[in-house]
Amino acid sequence: MQSITLAILVASAVFVGACEQTNEASDAPPASPKTLAPDARCHPGSPPSNEQIASAMLSVHAHAYHAMEALPAGLTPASLNLPPLDQVVDVLLRDCAPQGTMRRRRAAAKIAAYARASPALDSAWKQLVIDGDLIAKFAAEIAASHERGAGLEVKLFEKAALLSNCPKDVENATFEGPAFKEGLNSWKVSFWTDATQDWVAPRLDPQHWDTCSPHFFSATFFTTHLPPRETSCSASPPEAPEDDVKTPGSTPYDVRLFEHVRYQNVEAATLLDINTRTGADCSSGPKVCGTSNAAYQACYSLVGAQVPCGHPPSGPALCSGASLYFCAGGQHEDMVDDRGDLSICTPASGTGSDVVVRKNVKFANPWTNASVWGIFWLSQKEMTEAAIDLAACCQLP
Repeated sequence: MQSITLAILVASAVFVGACEQTNEASDAPPASPKTLAPDARCHPGSPPSNEQIASAMLSVHAHAYHAMEALPAGLTPASLNLPPLDQVVDVLLRDCAPQGTMRRRRAAAKIAAYARASPALDSAWKQLVIDGDLIAKFAAEIAASHERGAGLEVKLFEKAALLSNCPKDVENATFEGPAFKEGLNSWKVSFWTDATQDWVAPRLDPQHWDTCSPHFFSATFFTTHLPPRETSCSASPPEAPEDDVKTPGSTPYDVRLFEHVRYQNVEAATLLDINTRTGADCSSGPKVCGTSNAAYQACYSLVGAQVPCGHPPSGPALCSGASLYFCAGGQHEDMVDDRGDLSICTPASGTGSDVVVRKNVKFANPWTNASVWGIFWLSQKEMTEAAIDLAACCQLP
């Protein structure tokens, strides 16, 4: 993996899959003014793997931001070993589960919004949209718009509503980030869904991250144990600590979460402090829901000053807020901050749920390798925006 000194990132803009196989009879998709033909919903066939879906969505972001010259200098989707657009389209068209249809909706809107005059990107979003009427609506919006990027993406996401075939609907989505401040990188997505707060809260709950997001999370569970930190990428990740907290139960709760993440050429293990609240905020700083408390909020942060750093004299006895293991392309990186929150606010109308998801990440030496940082940056963007799929589509057993 090539090492490049990063230029300043310029970009305008945290869960997905296995739970999609079950059906809840009372949660049929809402009726729409037009039903797309079955072959415009998806292309039935061999379903893509979790790894293929994760790579395809990272490639969507990479191609979009590369078209806007918003990737780090020298990086391209190809240099990041991400699949080309024809493979991306094939994967997303075969991703027929409910969350897959929402991913396709997001991908079509993003690619079209960032395409500019790229024939390859124009072809890709049209293949994802398929339906002639929707293609015409996209084209008219693009022609009438004086902007490209996140502002146009929001408008196209709204027009692409018929592509998603989920139990709940999503509107008024906004995408923000990354924002940079003192080495901290921040992302945010907000949206309204017609789902009740009782529906959305379990799907944002960290207890279900691995159920609703197997494309990134290979394992998550609660524990009271502290495995040692591993800094050699020639070694395997730390063994999962004993799973002695089977489930924290209903909100509110305060526990520790072990997570094992694997995607593209990244593998990481972290311990997170998890706090969940109903009718109250667990995050510090300004309230997410204006002057009101959140109806539900889940907060997470790297376990600080408690993670063993390895066996002395190789390192200090404890690491302050560091990941247990983080390797990308065989290169070790220190993630020193990973925190955020997932919140439900009560809309002014009193109907449905306003959802806000924020994520913040910081590396000790982010400029060492542009490719490592590029893949991680794209993955955090996708994990944050995928909260849309999770809140509207994930069907829990």
